Amino acid sequence: MDSGAGNDEPATTSSFVEQAPANLLLLGPAVENEGNAVSRLLETTSGTPALLAVSLLRPPAEVLSAWETAWLTPPSEIAAVGCKNTAGSHVDKTPETNFRSTSVADPGDLTGLGIRVSECLKAWEHRPTVVTFDSVTTMLQYADTRRVFQFLHVLTRQLDSAGAMSVFHMDPEAHDGQTVSTIRSLFQGVYERSEDGWERA
Repeated sequence: MDSGAGNDEPATTSSFVEQAPANLLLLGPAVENEGNAVSRLLETTSGTPALLAVSLLRPPAEVLSAWETAWLTPPSEIAAVGCKNTAGSHVDKTPETNFRSTSVADPGDLTGLGIRVSECLKAWEHRPTVVTFDSVTTMLQYADTRRVFQFLHVLTRQLDSAGAMSVFHMDPEAHDGQTVSTIRSLFQGVYERSEDGWERA
């Protein structure tokens, strides 16, 4: 898939998705219009996609509610993976969407997290899937860089094999340069937040 290499033009939410490979790392703080990027990913996926939202800090219900206003067409199914120490796991179902949620003990429970993601990919193996992961920064607060790297190495390849489009978030200001470089090496496409939107790094 064309990654748009060599294009230094600022990327809007729309254009960064159109240029993007299936495996993305967004470097920047969380932004309020994040739902626009998720909506664009859903729109560019053939068929009626399912959405897996991994939220390790904020309650999944809060994240999904913030995204809903940006969806032109809601996903056919939504699964959310959160942590037991976050409240607000309930999300109302709509006639168009089936929702289910699960949790892990804490953001450092990488084994449990991998199992939850694998279960969703298996359940949706015959349908297009979009995966969002918020965030790598939170995970690094609970596990060391080596463990997180190994986990993401396996996970990104699993997502690629499943044909899923995925977007991971990381705040580069929260980590040293070596950690950021180590993590970004795992991804096919890396974008940084600027005043003009997302720019390919």
